[in-house]
Amino acid sequence: MTGVNDVPVEVLGYIFYLATVDNMYPYSRLGLGRYLSVIRRNPYRNCAPFVFLQVCGHWRAVAEATPILWTPLDATTQTLSPTTLVALRHWLSLSQPAPLEFFLDKTNRFVDARKGDASAHVAAMLRVLANEAHRWRSAALDMDPHVAGVFVDMLLNEFHPGSFPNLKRLEIVAFPGNSASVPLEDLARAIGSVESLKELYLEMKYVPSLLSDIPWGQLTTVYLGMPLSINEVTSLLTQATAAIEATFGRISGAPTSTWDAQRSTLPELKNLTLTGSESLFNLFNRFDFPRLEQLTITSDSLTCHQPLEGLIEQPGLPFHRLVLRVSGRLSVSDLTKYLGILKLRRVPHVEFHSWNILDVISGVAQLEDDIPALWSWRHLRRSQCVGWKSQFDHNDSHVARIMPSPHVVS
Repeated sequence: MTGVNDVPVEVLGYIFYLATVDNMYPYSRLGLGRYLSVIRRNPYRNCAPFVFLQVCGHWRAVAEATPILWTPLDATTQTLSPTTLVALRHWLSLSQPAPLEFFLDKTNRFVDARKGDASAHVAAMLRVLANEAHRWRSAALDMDPHVAGVFVDMLLNEFHPGSFPNLKRLEIVAFPGNSASVPLEDLARAIGSVESLKELYLEMKYVPSLLSDIPWGQLTTVYLGMPLSINEVTSLLTQATAAIEATFGRISGAPTSTWDAQRSTLPELKNLTLTGSESLFNLFNRFDFPRLEQLTITSDSLTCHQPLEGLIEQPGLPFHRLVLRVSGRLSVSDLTKYLGILKLRRVPHVEFHSWNILDVISGVAQLEDDIPALWSWRHLRRSQCVGWKSQFDHNDSHVARIMPSPHVVS
């Protein structure tokens, strides 16, 4: 009988990789990446890929010769010891020449008296990573003002525009500190200098240079978590003509008198997520989304259904999933208006979320019989929702049919 050590080294390395994936955790602030810590803290010591180094000489050799095991790294450390820089360099040597996906935090856990040392240490880690700039594929950086300044200086002064040929995804969290501010204008210019960038995720204060210095037209994914006015969102979307997925986390304000009435088209957009005041519905009067498949809206109220109705009733729209969340109280009349949209009934997956959603269901019982059967359920133990979809799975609990007749199914 053949033992595991008799399989080819490449196959054993791939088996190691499959085991490693199960031990990665999301560490970035936006939760977009899955990483392994560069320093073997207690939770990792007996997990893949570190455990492979301890089994036997053969497994250690295979693990050290399999670069893909060492590419998704959390470079943040809980110590300011110089040995962490040595560990990072060794990790990078193990992962060569594979593309890097890494996360680096600003180390908030240190007391104020040591924050300066901690910031300098994080900057030193960033410089070690910068030596492998040509390998960066995905970078997630949670930065204080000092680290942001180092990052800006690297991109604008130390590297030429082609120094990051493989960097496709960039995640930046940068907020002003207590005594200094993040150089946001320069940071926007630095981000715009990355010619290969396709996915951009930003949590920072809005500055006008975001509009002028970042090449929105080349991005396929846009995530902006900072507060934006409806006019600023409109300006950004007008430029994001290649976007396939777009998320705006905090939209506020009403369109001003300068609102351009001329409609624009986002020809590639398939997934749109909007959170903010009800003014966000004005976007459906301003843009056409001929390829939109999924729409998620979280708002303080859902009284304005006409713009969404106009969107859904566009001919040929491949729309198959709608999620509507209201942070306030959902009224019976508002829910009835949405359920009365004829083409909405043909959308395969529809969800309505509100803290009082189950209380308003009885008020829609008089709707026509061609409403799809209404169900209530919880997904991943979250709040209760009402709607319909073609199939429930193991992540759904408390599933019950509430129209046309109550019936608990699981």
